[in-house]
Amino acid sequence: MQGEWQPNDVPPDVVLSVICVGKITEFCDSSEMKRSCSRVKDTETSDLTGTVGDRNITLKQIKSYRLVDQIGHILRRASQRHSTIFAMSMVEGLTPTQFAALAMLFERESVSQNELGRLAAMDVATINGVVDRLLKRKFISRRPDPDDGRRKLLSLTETGLSVVEQAIPKGLQISQTTLMPLSAKEKRTLIELLLKIS
Repeated sequence: MQGEWQPNDVPPDVVLSVICVGKITEFCDSSEMKRSCSRVKDTETSDLTGTVGDRNITLKQIKSYRLVDQIGHILRRASQRHSTIFAMSMVEGLTPTQFAALAMLFERESVSQNELGRLAAMDVATINGVVDRLLKRKFISRRPDPDDGRRKLLSLTETGLSVVEQAIPKGLQISQTTLMPLSAKEKRTLIELLLKIS
């Protein structure tokens, strides 16, 4: 065993199974869970079930876990590859979030900052930073909403429009390069599946 686990180290309502020389030592944080823990002596012949939240996970599943097979790891690697392609190809040093904001303004012409954040899938802090940088570069402008004096609308400037017209063909090229290893059918399937889980 690489280290000593103490019962107090275990979060409430979680059973921690420690594998030690082919044996299982279970620590339960609450007396109720302590009563419900099954005592398993032989890990080679048993299919131990530990409780994590509402899910039952067997020892066999734990031992067979491989990070490279997990969806989060695979998506992160694909995202890293896409980000590298984007950085090498995009104009004006635009970041992915800056490009997304400009492209959405190109589609919608003018929207509030909050709406732009929702449409481009950015949280409040991210869209605030993106808008500030695009305003400083004079790619977008901010003006009062004629229908609601409490709101400000964002729209592309002439400079911003020129940048977007150069950037969108690059965006299409970036998408094509990212998906290049796939067939046309695989591309459609991948997009459909990703949309289902996003």
